Amino acid sequence: MPVSAIGQQITFAVEYDADDPPPAVVWIRAKHGDTIAKIAGRRGHPEWKADILALNKGRDVLPHPKRQPGHKAPPIPRLRNVKQTLRTGASIRLPGQMKGGTYLNVTAGDNPPKITAGYAKYDTVDVPGRVGLSRFDGYDPIQMDIPIQFENYAAQVGATIEDNIVILERMAGRGKYPGSHVGPPAVIRVSVTDNHGNVVPLIPPNYQWSQKNQTAPLWRISAITWDDGALRNDAGFRIRQTATVTVTQYTPLNYVERSVTRRAATKRKAKR
Repeated sequence: MPVSAIGQQITFAVEYDADDPPPAVVWIRAKHGDTIAKIAGRRGHPEWKADILALNKGRDVLPHPKRQPGHKAPPIPRLRNVKQTLRTGASIRLPGQMKGGTYLNVTAGDNPPKITAGYAKYDTVDVPGRVGLSRFDGYDPIQMDIPIQFENYAAQVGATIEDNIVILERMAGRGKYPGSHVGPPAVIRVSVTDNHGNVVPLIPPNYQWSQKNQTAPLWRISAITWDDGALRNDAGFRIRQTATVTVTQYTPLNYVERSVTRRAATKRKAKR
């Protein structure tokens, strides 16, 4: 869940992975108290709740009302919006990108995420005998450090942590799978939501998707720094491990095709 007994969780979700093309749709079973909004947030794509609703709208996935003695059976309610509570165990269709292994919920670290790069760059043009001129050179891609902690000390079960670390390292392009360490790692989305699927500003709002920020940056993992002092159980599995995940803004080239007529018009305008 996005908020666990330990604290707020951060969600890493794959947006695109050339080494693992998704199926068209996947099916899951709704958990107790689930809504479409909760599922979307838990799987790292709160922006897709409308898409999930479209895949399931009108289906028989809500709790059935009880029949009162001496009355006709009430009509079966149908799914209409993202906040309706789903029937526990109901089969729900999701976009294929939301399959298992393409998202990870991990507890936030002691320190909040912080932006470490991506602001304006300048160099200095020397002017003999005078103060140099600052010349704007553009922007670096945004870079963000995200402290996290894998925690299962109370249960002393480390296998789950090791499985989650495998998912995180795969997002970073490492691991034992076809395409590992060949080409760039997956493009991911990073989000923080509460247990109702609402966006939480633990990561600054400018850098995660919300209704007010629908062009939030996408990311690639550029580093994972594993902290010393990990705790292990008797089987050797980690039951507590802290780390810092560094993500760098994904900035693909965008090509714009223009007709001959438009190029000619642009040239005429430039000559004026």
